[in-house]
Amino acid sequence: MFRLCDMFVVPAGCDGKKKLAALLANQLPTHVLELPSHKDSERSRQLWLDEIKVLKFEIERLTRNRISRRSLLEAVNLSRRRTEVARRLLEIRRNNPCPISGRDALLVFQASFVDDVERWIERVEELCEELESTSNRMNGKRILLTGSPILFPGFKLLNIIEEAGATVVADELCGGTQRLYNPIVIDEKTEEAILAAIAERYLLPCTCPCFIGSDDRIDRLLELAEAFRIDGVIHHTQRLCQLFDIECVTVENVFKRKGIPFLNIYSDLSLEDEGQIKTRVEAFLEMISSRRGSGATVT
Repeated sequence: MFRLCDMFVVPAGCDGKKKLAALLANQLPTHVLELPSHKDSERSRQLWLDEIKVLKFEIERLTRNRISRRSLLEAVNLSRRRTEVARRLLEIRRNNPCPISGRDALLVFQASFVDDVERWIERVEELCEELESTSNRMNGKRILLTGSPILFPGFKLLNIIEEAGATVVADELCGGTQRLYNPIVIDEKTEEAILAAIAERYLLPCTCPCFIGSDDRIDRLLELAEAFRIDGVIHHTQRLCQLFDIECVTVENVFKRKGIPFLNIYSDLSLEDEGQIKTRVEAFLEMISSRRGSGATVT
């Protein structure tokens, strides 16, 4: 039987992912990464570093190749190059009007999940050069998209927003720009220090609501709203995604106090609710046009 991979690695950020790991284990070897409940304690960071070390051992055992200090440094340097070009594309999206649609931008970022890293860097550099010289611009209201993951090809909500005339100029999605935004910062070049830097990069900047007592996601949303001069926020709440569902109220209240229009969309992976979502998004954009800056909220 043809296999696309030899092992699944599942970060257990919620009950759904834990159950997913159990189901995947019936198909292929599956390694579960146990996330700490907090990010800001020394104990949590050490627990996460231990998880990274165990993952390294499992990969070495599976591939029968040792992951050396030199190979770690090469991978870190490659990762930093990818972050640099990702930030370049993100900076281009700050232009008003924006030269690239949110659908295209998110597809570019998600291509990094599966593409060869060197090739992805080269192609995105070419894209950035093209966008920096183009006269084509995406007009319409500037939207910040956040909430539950939106992964290709399930771009239903993105399609509806941009076909209604708005542009998603920024996102705070775990499968979007946030994933590539932060570089790995190394203080020392020992193997222990490199692994610690890798562990820190994938824990501290993470804005997933699975962590207790962290305001990082709110801070990041407010930072994006200001930097990208957004006109409104659309929160995507996947059905049965309890973490984002619970936190949505907090996010809504933050933007309401800031006077920034906010819309929460409950949806699933089907196309049955397209008409309803389209109506609500169009009404939201019309409300922004007529009451811009009033802090109106559509629920």
